Formats: sequence, C-alpha cells, structure tokens
Amino acid sequence: SYGAKDAFVARYTATGDLVWVRTYGGAGEGDSGGAVPALFDRFFLLGSFESNPVDLAPGAEEDWFSRPGGAGWVDAFISVYRNDGTYLRGLTFGSAVTDKCQGSTVDNSGTLFVSGIFADDMDVDPGPASDVRSPVGNYDLFFQRYRKVPTIGFGIPTASVAENTASIDVDIILSAESEDTITVDLSVTGGTATRNTDYAVANQTLTFASGEITKSITVTITDDDISEHPGETVELALANPT
Repeated sequence: SYGAKDAFVARYTATGDLVWVRTYGGAGEGDSGGAVPALFDRFFLLGSFESNPVDLAPGAEEDWFSRPGGAGWVDAFISVYRNDGTYLRGLTFGSAVTDKCQGSTVDNSGTLFVSGIFADDMDVDPGPASDVRSPVGNYDLFFQRYRKVPTIGFGIPTASVAENTASIDVDIILSAESEDTITVDLSVTGGTATRNTDYAVANQTLTFASGEITKSITVTITDDDISEHPGETVELALANPT
C-alpha cells in the first residue's frame, strides 16, 4: 500500500484466471471509479484521489501529479492503459473542494465521455488550456468529451517487388487527422532477407505533425544477381505510438 487507501486494476480471463494486476496511489486516499474498455488495444481507468501528490503509474514506474485543486479535498483522474497492463499516461483535474468522475462510456469511434460532480470553480480541461466552470449549488454535474486518438498502421499489409527494383516506399497512415503531434517507432522485426546485404532501412521514430496523416519510408533493395526461390522477405513493425 502507498497510503491510507490505494487502488488497483486487474485483468482476468473469461474463466476467472488472473492475467495481471496493477496498483497505484499516494500517501492519502485514492479510489477507482471503474475501467472503461476502449478501441485499439486501450482502456481508460477513472477515479479520484486525495493524496498530494499522487503517483498514477503502477508498480516501479512513476508518474506523479500534484492535485489540481491545490489544498482541496479530492480531485479526479483519468489514466490510459494498454490491454496488456502497460500504463500510457494520466490526466488530472479538480477544484479546491471535492470533484469525482462517476460515470463514463466509449462510443464506437473510440471517443470517451466522462461525467461526475464538482463543488467549486473547476478547470475541467486537464491539458494546458483552461476551461473553468462554476457550480450553481453545493454540488453540480460535469460532462466531458475526449476526442479519439487516431490509430496508426501501414498503408497496405504486404507488398512485393522484383529484386532489380531499386527501392520500395512504404506508407504509414493515421486513421484520422490529429490536432496533436503523434510519434511512432518503426523497426525491422524479422524476415528471411539479410539486412544491409539484401536491403537497407533504418529503425526510426516517425513524427506526424498536426493535420498530417501519411509518412513514407524507403526500403533500398540490393540486386545481387543471385536467384532466390522462394523470394526473401522483410518484416517491419510499428510500436510505442504517443
């Protein structure tokens, strides 16, 4: 335990076998308001925390947040995980009193909707921008919408060329435009061809600027005049989108 009361999230198989468990918290109390399955190998974890600061990353990882409400009682958080239990990022927001996430859902496009309560002037935008709302009574309701994060993939799953072709361009595509800069790591993960002998391509991080949806990388092919049957292959993979 990190403090007075901490939280956990766990994944089980359909037959009840534990796959993994993660714990997180701070010196005070923390609550989990539930996990919401999303699209694209992601899920959202929502809740509230009293600790100041609080570590939203599980285990040995650290991702500390100071309470947005300062000297307030309870603030709200949203964490994003991969389905394998990998922590991706956290968001916090709140006022000087008590604020909690109490309901959430995800639509078919992957957009997250969150509802909850707040009791004082609260900046409902967890990012660098500000959107302060004031309650009318003791406790009022808030409702948030978080835009979908685009998925990243190859333009086509496979491609083939003759060995006497000098090179082939491979497209990496976002499913939709993003207002934010998005990065993804590209690497060679396998294949029967020999790297830097039969072909050349660098492991690299691709950066999509705001509004950009396509990047291309070039695989240079070496024609060695040796007949290969069947043809040799190169396997590429994308990882760590942020």
